[in-house]
Amino acid sequence: GVWRGGCPEWEISHADGSAGVVLAGDAVHLKLTSASRYLDVEGNSDGLLRARWDLTGEWQTFRIEVEVRDAIQANGHITLAARLGNQRLDVSAKGEVRARWTSIGAWRALVLEADENLGPWSQSFAIAGGDGRAMHSGDKVTLWGANGKLVEAERDLVAARFSKQGLWQTFTIEKSGGGTIRRGDIVFLKAHTGSYVEVHDETVTAIGTAWALSSAFVIDLDTIDLDTGSSDRGVYRQGAFLFVLALALVVVVVYEALQPVAPPPKGGAPRLEALDAPRWIASAQIVACHFYKFSWGAAWTQFFFVLSGFVLSYVEMARPADKAPKVSQLRYVTHRLITLYPTYIFTIALGAMQWSHSALDHLTLPLHLLFMQAWFPIVYRRAGSDEWQWSGVQWAQVSWFVSVLVIYWLMLRPITRRVRKMSLNRCFAMLFALWAVSVFWWFIGDVVLKEQLGCTWVDKRCYSLYYDYIIYHGWIGMFHVFLAGIVMARVFVLTSMKDAEVGGPVFAETQKLALDPKRAPGIFRFGSVIGYAGYIILVVALRSEGYKKCETFFHNGGLLPLMLLVLVGGALGQDPMAKYLFQNRVFRILGRISYPQYLIQCNVWGMIMDIFPEEGALVPRQAVFPFALLVLSYVLERLVTRVGVEWLKPSKDKRPPSIVARAVALA
Repeated sequence: GVWRGGCPEWEISHADGSAGVVLAGDAVHLKLTSASRYLDVEGNSDGLLRARWDLTGEWQTFRIEVEVRDAIQANGHITLAARLGNQRLDVSAKGEVRARWTSIGAWRALVLEADENLGPWSQSFAIAGGDGRAMHSGDKVTLWGANGKLVEAERDLVAARFSKQGLWQTFTIEKSGGGTIRRGDIVFLKAHTGSYVEVHDETVTAIGTAWALSSAFVIDLDTIDLDTGSSDRGVYRQGAFLFVLALALVVVVVYEALQPVAPPPKGGAPRLEALDAPRWIASAQIVACHFYKFSWGAAWTQFFFVLSGFVLSYVEMARPADKAPKVSQLRYVTHRLITLYPTYIFTIALGAMQWSHSALDHLTLPLHLLFMQAWFPIVYRRAGSDEWQWSGVQWAQVSWFVSVLVIYWLMLRPITRRVRKMSLNRCFAMLFALWAVSVFWWFIGDVVLKEQLGCTWVDKRCYSLYYDYIIYHGWIGMFHVFLAGIVMARVFVLTSMKDAEVGGPVFAETQKLALDPKRAPGIFRFGSVIGYAGYIILVVALRSEGYKKCETFFHNGGLLPLMLLVLVGGALGQDPMAKYLFQNRVFRILGRISYPQYLIQCNVWGMIMDIFPEEGALVPRQAVFPFALLVLSYVLERLVTRVGVEWLKPSKDKRPPSIVARAVALA
């Protein structure tokens, strides 16, 4: 079995079969006493330790090492402070090695000259050499400066100018009494010339003929990782990011405050004023699930499907059946995708730069570029991984829902033509039946696949193939949710709208519709309040444990009644939340960025993880992430989505304006 943790009991023995005490450096075998099998590493290709056989060989042989407390390890980061004066060695961007300050504080880093400023991390060196473990007196070592060059000694000159290792870049580290080099030790660096590195005022040379006070250095560890931790470099990266983020927030707020309120568009179906904000709330719920362990947030993925079905079918039903535009299915879907494609392609490109992808991942890239990644049951395992991958989440992890929507959009208009002929009673009966489908998926997913077949995670092929593709992320498992949105649009037209010309109920020959909130049922007029209140009650009453017990039910349509109420409440615009909250300026802006926010959430989180470590950061990464996501989503919507859509959509002019002219006009 694979050892994944816990406290197993092991029996240790010499690899050569000899008896006696096991010492550091000895080759040994480790036997799992509970199974009488030896620990092995099969080429270490996947990094997993296994205990599979009762025989021993090369795979089962390990070497015992003892970690010396405070030892300077190979490939670690160190500082060297002159014993005389206590100034630390530092490297400028030009490769000059000097000893100027005991430390570089924030104020000093800001006033360093631009041509030599590498930041306060310029006093840190990466040490390599020895036997690859703890450094010992007499080891041959090399020192990498913060400018990416090796420290060298050319005659009496000490500098860091070249990245290729040679004789000049090799030093012998020594200490009185010999032994392991530990932090706080006084050490001496002897160049290949036989001279020792010395410090005189700020000047560093290699002219010492023997150990002396001027050639003595106190070696210490740079205790925090240079790139991501709270070392000087990490702190300044975090500080710079926070400053830029705060400045961007101020600019966005001021810019939006100065913009005039856009008038509502004229013509077409009566506008449903308050549906953008619920879309952003759904997106925020999913973000909370992914990065803040809020299990219930995952259930709001279905909201995008029911919202799309509701809005698009409403537009079709609001126009007379005999005046429907004669547009092909391909052009209809293409028109929908134009608004999504620029942001989507940007997210894929960003992900390609952020994360590594296997050869099999690249084979699925054409499907992603064509929004077809969620159409097919393609599952595979990457080399060295025990986890099965589904092709729908490899490049833009959360974009699978768009691929599913493309299939639904191809079916929307034929389905809408049938649904618009249905009576109100038949619509309600169908909504109940569609909600009951969620129980069916719960039985198949949670009971059959998870409990009976053990398909509980991606280490099982059946999970990725049947649960992930068909049910949880698949177009088959979410179709009833999309269809419920279409049926609800018919209910909305019949109960909450009127004939704009005669003022009576809607009938087959109606040419123009108008909203009629007074005629709508009371539960619809307060739909958003009731829907969100019911959701909060569920979350508080059932908690995370209750959600996980019926995860497939809630994720695949179990919340349909509440979400449909949120939809009709927002569509009418008379609900208190819809009237006073969803239609204010802040939520209108948030509604605009809901799609970019949803798509780039994983990319932004990856960037935040690179800058802010889990421990020791200036500000916890969970506190920075939402602000960074909002700002970057806003910038993406302004500079990529708007410009890209303007460029892609067909122009009525014979000579369309250039991309630059369109970008300037949008800005």
